[in-house]
Amino acid sequence: MALSGIPVYYYRCPGCGFLFTRQFDDWDATDFIRSGEFAGNSASNHDQAERRARSDLASLEVWFGQELNGLRTLVLGNGRLGGLLREAGCLADVLIRTPSGPEARSGDSDRGYDVILGFDILESAADPLALIRRIDRLMAPDGLLLLWTRLSDGEDPGAKGIRQRPLRYVSPRQGQISIYNACSLALVLGTAGFRLAGVRQGVHFGIRAIPAFAQRLFQDQPGWDRSRALSGSR
Repeated sequence: MALSGIPVYYYRCPGCGFLFTRQFDDWDATDFIRSGEFAGNSASNHDQAERRARSDLASLEVWFGQELNGLRTLVLGNGRLGGLLREAGCLADVLIRTPSGPEARSGDSDRGYDVILGFDILESAADPLALIRRIDRLMAPDGLLLLWTRLSDGEDPGAKGIRQRPLRYVSPRQGQISIYNACSLALVLGTAGFRLAGVRQGVHFGIRAIPAFAQRLFQDQPGWDRSRALSGSR
């Protein structure tokens, strides 16, 4: 069968299992923004993004409780989630791409952030090591990194049918250009001194030590602070 459209080829690191493409190495912020606008300009996509942001906010409120309002939080890429956090009274800034440069914050912090949220952002990074170094510079020494990205070797016990296949969602058109398994994600985080702790398929923590504001979170969820809570390996 002949190829149609623009073929995007992925490669797999034989050492750690990281899946990546070189297709977007020379893209700048404007290229990614234009691509994202093209892929996500339908009403259904906007509705889905709104539902997802509200679901993420609800999860954060359950995990951190009333302490969430006092945490200096940085949201990577998801302006709607940042807006909902501010509406809820939280100290939230947003880091986004702009056509005039690689990043812009909606607020300013005179100290490191307590929590940095990277929901659906790490798989969109053409240079994940640079992104993790940037996160390291922005985070407080006892801060917490919370990521949402599916692993190529992960499993979701609650999923059925095609949803059991972690790579079903991969689409360059949606910006998914760096795909991790447990091993490669741990290696990327480790370059900035983070230890990878697993929650469930899709949600992961990067921690150096469990901060005081997250002690209850990890006590209530045994195994969240252990890497073996992750499904799969290299």
